[in-house]
Amino acid sequence: MRNEIIKILEEMGVVFSPKNKTANRSLGQYVHDDYALYVQIKKGKAENQILVDSHLDHPGFVIGPKNSALALGSVGWNRIKNLLNEDIPMPIKVFDFEGNYFGTSKITNEISANKPFYQLADEKPLPINGHAIWDVNLYEENDSQVEMYSADNMIVTCVMLSLIENLMSNAQDFDDVNIVFAFTYLEEIFEVSASAIANRASTPFGKITQDTIIFVLESMQCTPLLESEIANFKDIEAWENFRVEHDDLIYSPADRESAYANKKLHPLYSELDLPAPNHEDGILIKINDVDGIYGMHFGDSENLAEHFLVSTLDQQKKEYQLTLSGGACNGTAYSIFPLTSHIATIVVPNKYKHNMDHSGHVVSEVVKIEDVNNVFEALLGILKKDNFEHPEAPTLSKVLKNKIKADKSITK
Repeated sequence: MRNEIIKILEEMGVVFSPKNKTANRSLGQYVHDDYALYVQIKKGKAENQILVDSHLDHPGFVIGPKNSALALGSVGWNRIKNLLNEDIPMPIKVFDFEGNYFGTSKITNEISANKPFYQLADEKPLPINGHAIWDVNLYEENDSQVEMYSADNMIVTCVMLSLIENLMSNAQDFDDVNIVFAFTYLEEIFEVSASAIANRASTPFGKITQDTIIFVLESMQCTPLLESEIANFKDIEAWENFRVEHDDLIYSPADRESAYANKKLHPLYSELDLPAPNHEDGILIKINDVDGIYGMHFGDSENLAEHFLVSTLDQQKKEYQLTLSGGACNGTAYSIFPLTSHIATIVVPNKYKHNMDHSGHVVSEVVKIEDVNNVFEALLGILKKDNFEHPEAPTLSKVLKNKIKADKSITK
């Protein structure tokens, strides 16, 4: 994946920038390390550095001995169990360890009740250390929506590439810009790549400071925050069980529907008159992950990422949602470390995230083309604007930071 993106970047005129090499500086440069592929586009003297993040991974399976398969990322353990019990086929595509297509197979049974470890059909030996993905349509679109294997997170990764192409092709339209795009490698397992970047507080192009504005791009489910989710999060006795509990709730339709039917939404929805997020009312400006409000380490500081998005979308008369929401993404990583208060995740609603429909069947993910275009237009509008006035009213992030306090022992 990284090499394919590098090829696209070089066709745009983005050049490789080895570490510490500053001679012959180009408008667009790229470099990569163990965590991400980074692109910097710098011109003039921008007031704030902008960091835009999109992850490249998607849940799948690693092939082991004797046609076994270990799931990486949340594939929905209970939903797979239910599909096996109902004898509903779960076909997968298999690739060898070099990424070459090998053939198809299917999950036949569980190997472990406590780990996402499965047996695949044994008509032929499968390549050890190869990988497998769900066998669904890779890409198909009509006038209003796109169906694809991994809208999470390729659809917004395409938005990043389109922004880079626009910046490189129309440099005369941008007076002062300093933007770093991070194509992070591993998000589906506790945001490993973004956490590493946040922990060191820098990219290869420089430090992430309190003035840095971070936009995380995501295509995910738009679900409300339950009153019980925060309490359950704090009451976890063993961290090794957390992913199992989270997977059962979020990625098993029956459990999720039961949870929303029988448990109350967080009381802040009614207190602040906030709508519950959904998949129909436009892109979601996400400013929290569970009980972690973005910028939690910065007290009453405003969130300029949220402010820039709201101002731009209002000016463009685009539909969007700004509210408290459930789920987690790379916004978590950039928030649990004391980097900046200016963080927002821009979500393209994806109701079949991780290839799971409302019955748990394996399907393509689905997003609206209008939502994808609006993310691109919003970010492009922010980059073209000379300046933004300070928010007249407190941003929702600032309000929520005074209402929800993350457990610092958990975030640590």
